[in-house]
Parts: sequence; C-alpha cells; structure tokens
Amino acid sequence: MKVLGLAQYDYGALYPINLIGQNVAVIATHADSMADLLAAAKAAPGTLRMGGAGAGALPSTVHAMIKAVGELDVREVTFGGDGPGITALMGKHIDFMPLSLAAAKELIRTGKLKALAVVNAEEVPELPGVEPISKALPAIAEYLPWGPFWGVWVHKDTPEDIKQKLTAAYAKAVATPEFQAFLKNYGAKSLNLSGDEATRYLQRWQSVTAWSMYKAKAVATSPDTLGIARP
Repeated sequence: MKVLGLAQYDYGALYPINLIGQNVAVIATHADSMADLLAAAKAAPGTLRMGGAGAGALPSTVHAMIKAVGELDVREVTFGGDGPGITALMGKHIDFMPLSLAAAKELIRTGKLKALAVVNAEEVPELPGVEPISKALPAIAEYLPWGPFWGVWVHKDTPEDIKQKLTAAYAKAVATPEFQAFLKNYGAKSLNLSGDEATRYLQRWQSVTAWSMYKAKAVATSPDTLGIARP
C-alpha cells in the first residue's frame, strides 16, 4: 500500500492470526504458449490487451514481475475483479489475463480457457502439462515462489488473550481434513501459519512484490525508503 501510494500502512499495522493458504497464479489466454505471447507483444508493442483489476491487484503484480526481467508492453484493460475479466476473456474482448488458479481452474479444465503458464518455478499437479513461467523467462525465478494468499488478521493492539484464542481456533480449523480438501480442490497450498512464521512469510511476499514493481517501473517509490529489504 505504501509503495503504491494508496495508504500509509501495511501489514505491520496488523497481527496475523492465520495465513490460511496460497494459490498459484496462471496466465490464461487463447495463444499457443507463453513464448508466443511474449513474442507477439514484442512484435507489436502496446497492442495486446491484458485484463487487469487495478493497481496492486494480481494481474498488475504479475505483469510487473514479467517486466522486471523481460519485455511485455501491453494495454491493460481494467475490470472490477476476476469475474468480469474472465467474461471478457472468454468473449475474446481481451487477449490474456493473469488469474488465480482458484478462479480459472474449472474453465481451464473444461477447455473454455487455455493456461499458458503458471507463475511458478515448476509445474503444479493441478495443471499437468502447463509449463512454469520460468521456462520462457528464466530470470523470473528470483521472484518465485509467489502467489495470492488468504489470511485472517486483527489490529496489532488487540488484547493478547483474544489473539491467542483466535490463533488456536483457526489453526485447528484449517488443519481439518475437510478444509484441507477444500483448499486442494481450488489448487491451493495449505500454509496454516501464525506468529513469527506468518510475519516472515508476509515480509518475503512484500519484498518480492514491491521490488518487482519498482524494477518494472510500475511504481516510483523505492521500497528501501520504506524499510522493505530486497528479496
């Protein structure tokens, strides 16, 4: 939020009760491969239409990561979330859109959308045969693993007994077989992190996200001026 200039607070203002799980991002499109998409964008800069959801959303972050290590000059078309963007993509009103696997998995499975690459350093079991983005962009590996995640927070000044009760309740609930199956069905990895482990996870995620945006010139504020270490 600080790097984007959207607010003067970040995760440091909150206490992480539980980081529940992490999803993988996927490049969904109608093209043949990630390499073909990059080549088409390079051949006609600023013409391919990428679905987005505004500053700091998953599509803009993935775009920044790609631009931090390569070229992807495209025109971003902003939608009010994954749903409208997916509708436009299926209607071929845009050419591609980075999406969470949770949002795109079923459409990819049924052939309504095509997955060009997963934003990961290796294939994921949920999308067999879909290449990792690092195959077309080896240098992006320094920012991986990365992905959207879900969590529960309270204000850092919340009384300690409440923090501990909530932490114990969420840790127990996330660990249940039923909830683990729910996460797996959405192609998500279980985290179930709290306390110092959650803080370290958030610090790395913040570092990777902020520095890739800065390197891609998507933001003007250098993360180190805000105390965000390089990944």
